[in-house]
Amino acid sequence: MSEQSQVACFSLTQAEYAAGNFKNQVLESGSAAQIRVNSKVDNVAGVKLPVFVPYETGVEESLNLGLGGGGRRIAQSKQKYVNYARVLLYV
Repeated sequence: MSEQSQVACFSLTQAEYAAGNFKNQVLESGSAAQIRVNSKVDNVAGVKLPVFVPYETGVEESLNLGLGGGGRRIAQSKQKYVNYARVLLYV
């Protein structure tokens, strides 16, 4: 899990270097999440434990960011963060 975190963060750094600061464009686009998490509480022997249940929304959205050469890096970074989220949630 720590290796996935390191890979995802480094890929974001590479994407920002190649495409510039694209965070505001992502926030303004209003895109929907691909992975969402429902939470509930289980009672185990009187102890309340949080349980997180992930589900995929099926939304595949592609933003046209970094058309001048950073688009491929942005797409790679996005995929690495999706993989990281799956490792975190499906363990």
